[in-house]
Amino acid sequence: MKYFLQFVNILTTMYTLNAKFIDACSVGDIETVIALINKVDPSAGNNLAIRYASVNGHVKVVKILLDDPRVDPSDYNSKALQNASINGHVEIVRLLLEDGRVDPSDNNNFDIRWAREHGHMEIVDLLTEHMYRLDGPEYNKNVIV
Repeated sequence: MKYFLQFVNILTTMYTLNAKFIDACSVGDIETVIALINKVDPSAGNNLAIRYASVNGHVKVVKILLDDPRVDPSDYNSKALQNASINGHVEIVRLLLEDGRVDPSDNNNFDIRWAREHGHMEIVDLLTEHMYRLDGPEYNKNVIV
């Protein structure tokens, strides 16, 4: 029973640290993000930390998260890119596109459609340019090998 209680205590501590980390990413608390990133799983909850940082426009947090190989910005149908696109966070969209794992054509071009609907034309241009560049996802669909 003693070991079980120790295990439960460890799990509770890990859960609490992960929750604090995700909250820090959500509000842009750089100090806490840096202090906790190596003590938690920054990809927990389908990469919730980068999704929250993206929706709230925290560029520095997104940069920190992208530097960690455990974080996958394409997780959950590239939701981090969707969040940044819908909310007009141009710099975050650029960062995510530079990462290479996100695909702006996911979900029938949801990101482009919603960015357009919300009047974020600079983001529409970025996403379109990214898709149709020579090494982009759409251009390469038509290449015969």
